[in-house]
Amino acid sequence: MKKITLVIALIGILLSCKAQVIPVQNSINYLINDTNIPDGTYLKDVDNLFDKFIGTWTGTINNKNYEFVITKITTEYIGISTDKLLLKYRITDLMDNVLVETINLSNDSEYVIKGIHFLENGETYQLIYGGYEVLCGQSGDVFIAVINNNSQLNFILYPDGEIEPSSCPNGQVDQILPTELITLDKQ
Repeated sequence: MKKITLVIALIGILLSCKAQVIPVQNSINYLINDTNIPDGTYLKDVDNLFDKFIGTWTGTINNKNYEFVITKITTEYIGISTDKLLLKYRITDLMDNVLVETINLSNDSEYVIKGIHFLENGETYQLIYGGYEVLCGQSGDVFIAVINNNSQLNFILYPDGEIEPSSCPNGQVDQILPTELITLDKQ
């Protein structure tokens, strides 16, 4: 009888310690309501919303060719696990000379664009960007949304405009990512 009671108690303890799973698209609600995500929470892509984003996307705008490779990872920070998208890129001129590339960098590189959350519409995903010239203004928020039966991706960078004057004697540098809407094709 003592063994049965002990087993039942252990099962109860284990069940109460189970991490809370919250759909990743609901994480925006914590930001909007200015509430903390509970420790032990897993912001999980339970509805497979990231699947349509994953892959290689290409397009051309302003005499630059863009190739974006989007993958999904799970990170853990201060006791909260989160599924998120990572975006690596290769940008070339029209002669195919590489202007900048992050495709071969590790996922934890500061130059890899990292996902934050879905917007309230549940379709647009926000990421944070810091380029090679981050102190001179190459930074901001990237917004992506899949359109046309998941065959195209809308992409735009909203620069944050912050610069560190002592690091940028010539002022703010040009953005390497498109600051106007570009529609990319899935490869």
